[in-house]
Amino acid sequence: FFGISAVIPGMLLPSIIRDLGWSYSVAGVVLAAGSIGYFLSTFICGFLVRSWTPRRVIITGLLIESAGLFLFGSHPAMLLNVMINFLIGFGQGSMEVVVNYSVVRMERHGESHLMSMLHAAFSIGAAAGPVIGSLILGAFGGWRHVFIGTAGISFLIMIMNRFLPYYRVRFPDNSEDSVLKNNTGAITIRSLFQPMIFFSAITILIYVGIEFGTSNWISEYFVSVLGTSKETASFTVTLFWGGILAGRILVPILARRMSLTNQLITLSLLLTLALFLAIMFVLPAAATVGFLLTGIGCSAIYPLVMTLEIGRAPGRASAYIPPVAPPS
Repeated sequence: FFGISAVIPGMLLPSIIRDLGWSYSVAGVVLAAGSIGYFLSTFICGFLVRSWTPRRVIITGLLIESAGLFLFGSHPAMLLNVMINFLIGFGQGSMEVVVNYSVVRMERHGESHLMSMLHAAFSIGAAAGPVIGSLILGAFGGWRHVFIGTAGISFLIMIMNRFLPYYRVRFPDNSEDSVLKNNTGAITIRSLFQPMIFFSAITILIYVGIEFGTSNWISEYFVSVLGTSKETASFTVTLFWGGILAGRILVPILARRMSLTNQLITLSLLLTLALFLAIMFVLPAAATVGFLLTGIGCSAIYPLVMTLEIGRAPGRASAYIPPVAPPS
C-alpha cells in the first residue's frame, strides 16, 4: 500500500497541474512539503516507537494520512495543499518506521530475507499504483477519486493494524537492545556522529532524491518535453518501478558472489550513467529504456545500505536511528 500511495502524486501530476492551474514551482513546493513531513515523521516516530508502542504510532499515522489523502486537491490554494501533503508525508513516515522496526526484529540474526521481501513489496505496489490509478480513473473519472480511493484503503489498513499481534514482536531479554533500553538518549546522540551512520544517511539522501524525484516528475516530463500522451506517461512510472522491482529480485541472485560494498558501488554507477543517458535522449523509446535502467540502478541501494548498517550494529541500527527514506 505504501508503494501505491507513494507514486500516485507523480502518476497524476500532469492532470493535477493542469486542473488546479499550478506552475511547476507550486507543484514542486507541494511535493516538497510531503517529503518534509515524511522526514520529520520518521525522525520523531523513531523515538516514539520505543515509548508509545508501534501499534499506536502506525494507527495515528495512518489516520493522519487518510485525512490528507481525502482532502488533497479539494481546493487549488497552494498553502492549503502544502499543509495537506505535509500530513500525507507525516502519516507515511509512521509506516516506514513501524514496519522496518518490526520486521528487523522478526529477522534471523545475520540474514536480511524479510527486509528484502519488505522492500520488494513496496516496489510491487509502486509498479502497480499507476495501473490501479488508471482503473479508478476509467471507472469514475477525475483524478481526485484516486486520492479518495487511496484514503479509503489507508483507513482500512489502520483498522487492520488494530488487530495485528504486535505483542509477538519483542526484545529478547538477553539482547543488546534489552540492555541498552535504559540508556536510549545517550546511545542515540553518540550514534548520530558515527561515520557509518553519516555515510548511510548521505547515501540514502541522494538516492531517494533521485528515486522519488524521478517517480514524481517522469510522467510530466514525458508529457511536456517528449510530447507523449498522459496514458503513455503514466506507464513510464510503472516501468521505472518495474526496473526497481526486477533489480531487487535479481541483484541478490546474480550478484551473490559480489561483496555488498561492491554491489552498492556498481548500482550507484549504473544509476548515475543511466539517468544521464535518459535525459540526453529526445526519443521517448530511448528515454524509456534509460529510465528503466535507472530503476534497476536504484533497486537495491536502500536494502544494501540497511543491511550493511544493521550488520555492523544489529542492536542499534534501526532501534535508535530512524530511516530517512521510504522503504524502497
